[in-house]
This record gives sequence, C-alpha cells and structure tokens, in this order.
Amino acid sequence: MTASAPTPAPAPAAVPVAPAMPSQEDRLLAVVSHVSFLVGFWLVVPIAVYAIKRKESRFVAFHALQAAMVQVLFGATMTVGAVLVVVVGVAAGLSRSPVAGVMLTAVPLLGFVGVCAALLGVHAYAAYTAWQGKSWSIPLAGSLARGILGADEGAAKA
Repeated sequence: MTASAPTPAPAPAAVPVAPAMPSQEDRLLAVVSHVSFLVGFWLVVPIAVYAIKRKESRFVAFHALQAAMVQVLFGATMTVGAVLVVVVGVAAGLSRSPVAGVMLTAVPLLGFVGVCAALLGVHAYAAYTAWQGKSWSIPLAGSLARGILGADEGAAKA
C-alpha cells in the first residue's frame, strides 16, 4: 500500500470587507465643497479643497471635483441661457402683442428659476450623501470628476 498525502483543507471563503467610513473631517470637507456656492465661493472652495486634499483622501477629492464640475456646467448653462434671454427679450420688444411679449420673457425667467432650484437640490442631496460617507455620482459631473481623478497621478488611490 502506498500512503497518500492528506488533502489540504479548503480555503475559507473570502469575507467581503466593507469600505472604511471616511473621517468626520473628510465628510465635512466634502459637504463644504458642495454648499460653498451658497456663500459666493462657487468654484474657489471646491478647487482649493481638491488641491489640498487630493493626495490624502480620494473621497474628498471626488466630491470637491464633482462640486466644481457642477458649477462649471451650471455656469455654461446660465451663459447660454442669458444669451437666449436677451435674444428672446429683443424679440418680445419687437412683438406687437403684449401677451406674446410677456410670455416670451416669462418663460425663460421661469426656466432660470427652475435651473437654480435644481442646482440647489443637486448640491443639497450630494452634501447629504457626503455627510453620510457615501459617494453619490451626479450625472455628467460625476463622470467628468472620475475622469479627472483617474488621470491625476498624484491623487490618492482607492
């Protein structure tokens, strides 16, 4: 008879490790990046937070970049909207009908109010999720932020 080697015990199943909760400081900086536009620092604070914390915390860097991208996209949208309001305002002034003039000026202004309310809602929800330690990706802005963060060789790795 030949002796056979004992069969090795099966490896234990890998236990998934939950990602670590960001520190309170990191969560606070992410929130500040999102709500800074309320006090007039719409692009300065997110860029400063990104520049300071990008090597230390990917969580903070992502939220700061995402907040900056939302503001850049909002600024571009408002620039195009302002040009349209001027063009439509001129058309309303040339209109002979007072009802058409009111409608041509009221609709773009209501659109402006709607976009501003949407911006407030997006930043409020992003700040709320950041405070919870989650990374909610804002459509388009989140994709741009991930692309920039992925290309930044000096940024913290996941």
